Amino acid sequence: MKPERFRTHIEIIHKKWLADNLCLGNNHMWVDLYTDFFQGMEIYFELKCRMLGWKPIGKQTWACREEQIQEYRNSFGEDNVFWMFLIYALDRKVKRVKNYIAKKIIHRELWILPWNFVYKYPSKYTKVGYYRYPKQIDFPDNLKTITIEDMPIHFNDKRIEKLLINSKEITF
Repeated sequence: MKPERFRTHIEIIHKKWLADNLCLGNNHMWVDLYTDFFQGMEIYFELKCRMLGWKPIGKQTWACREEQIQEYRNSFGEDNVFWMFLIYALDRKVKRVKNYIAKKIIHRELWILPWNFVYKYPSKYTKVGYYRYPKQIDFPDNLKTITIEDMPIHFNDKRIEKLLINSKEITF
């Protein structure tokens, strides 16, 4: 499969998997995932995915569009919006994936971080706009971990902990 097509398909698969396993909505116009008034408030998530293999573990970076960062902050405030940084691995190279992509995923790991986490990175201009590039190596050390359906989920917000505990079978 061509990498451009693959990225679109894999992101849709990850969103559906997260929505199903964390009891989140994923049909909002421009928000990736959200809660449906969890404990009296909506919480919004922006998903960023990275495949393992092209950078060593711990060295992943994600591109966060500056315009989107500001749009979310202005629309929802910073307290109810979180980043979901996901890494995953496949059982084969993307070029060799023909169909049934979801069955080829052999590993997922997720970090849920506050919206303001990306502000420590400078906004850099590219041909298509301004971006910030958060790095996995800079993720906080004091994160809790819950495993749902064999996927470690790292976070440090009490609301996220309650949301995860209420979603599915978990292990600590």
